[in-house]
Amino acid sequence: LVVPNSRCSIYTRIWCVYEAYLSYSWHKTIFTATKPQRTPWLMALKVLVFCPLAVGIGFAGNASGIVDGASRLYLALTIAIFLCFTATMYGRVFSNVFVVHALGAGLCGLLAGFSWFHILHPRAAPRESFFAVVPPRVGAVYLAIGSFGFAFAEADRFFERAAETEAAQLRRGYTGHLRDAQSAILADKQRILQEIQHRGQEAEVERA
Repeated sequence: LVVPNSRCSIYTRIWCVYEAYLSYSWHKTIFTATKPQRTPWLMALKVLVFCPLAVGIGFAGNASGIVDGASRLYLALTIAIFLCFTATMYGRVFSNVFVVHALGAGLCGLLAGFSWFHILHPRAAPRESFFAVVPPRVGAVYLAIGSFGFAFAEADRFFERAAETEAAQLRRGYTGHLRDAQSAILADKQRILQEIQHRGQEAEVERA
């Protein structure tokens, strides 16, 4: 079990390197300790909340006749969802990706609300409408998947950030050379280096 810290890389300490070397040479599974990640799932839930709210708005809009049969609006929403997915793939460019994910989930919910209305009222859509091309049931399924996709993308953003922080901690002060590792007792460092060099595995340890 590898437990990193924020002050220096554990691989700058010779005993940590030696223990990792023994684990590696004995073919042990090496785990890196991390803090429990609650924030990613909370942020994903915040994104997902926009979906049912938008479903209600979309359903009510169709029921009231405000957007009934507005194929251009449906098409515009589909294009906007596609643009949000594209923006999600290049999320680092935006300062607040949460807005993109929330907007994407909300648009999916809005169009899903339209779909559910036409599922329950199949005769409401004219023949030339958007749902004559895209069956409402099929659209509702894909839009639900899309909403969860935006939510998971938000969670993944936080997991990626945590992984970057962990990697930075492991690299802090680490030169990549075994001989630069430090020890409070110089004799310990010399004995460990001698053992590894005697086995001819210095390069392998540095690579591992």
